[in-house]
Amino acid sequence: MNGNGIIRLGRLELRVYDLEKSVDYYTNVIGLEVTARDENRVYLKAWDEYDHHSIILQKSDSAGMDHMGFKVKDVYELEKLEHKIEQFGCTLTRVPKGSRIAEGEAVRFQIPTGHMMELYTDMEFVGVKTGSVNPDPWPEGLKGIAPHRLDHALLTGDDLKTATRFFAEVLGFKQSERIISVDGEDLVGSFLSTTNKAHDLALMIMGELEI
Repeated sequence: MNGNGIIRLGRLELRVYDLEKSVDYYTNVIGLEVTARDENRVYLKAWDEYDHHSIILQKSDSAGMDHMGFKVKDVYELEKLEHKIEQFGCTLTRVPKGSRIAEGEAVRFQIPTGHMMELYTDMEFVGVKTGSVNPDPWPEGLKGIAPHRLDHALLTGDDLKTATRFFAEVLGFKQSERIISVDGEDLVGSFLSTTNKAHDLALMIMGELEI
């Protein structure tokens, strides 16, 4: 957890054309577990995650990321972050509790690269199949790749300098690595961390640029 109360990358909601084919891929190839579903969404988690879900697949006419969500320590930290985001110039909206299964209220905003982000505090705790007392190293019956958890994500876009400044100054992330152009004028890649990992979020420039 960083000094601004952000614990970790908590979830990604992805828009997909064919919901059932995508569910088949994420369960049998990636190896995630379905935890719930409604008319237009399917919720999944990795086997070593305690929260209800980390991936949401949303049936849509367009493919891409709907939003990325970061879990925050409590509502007090969330309110402070909400104020800082507004001061930076981002437009915020509130996502009411119950808008998605097993989730509480969230703050939604757009970062300088154009991507949508959310900050939230509450999600239903479901635990893991291995239990918490003398657990086995991993559960039986795993499929596919079977990752332990949602670890990090990479996004592409423009204006990486402003986006990096937003994550550093507003959300308290640290830049662990960067890639710059040959002339040193352009930021091509920015690796940002809010935990003890090498990075939780990577931002890469969209399009071609000489580096």
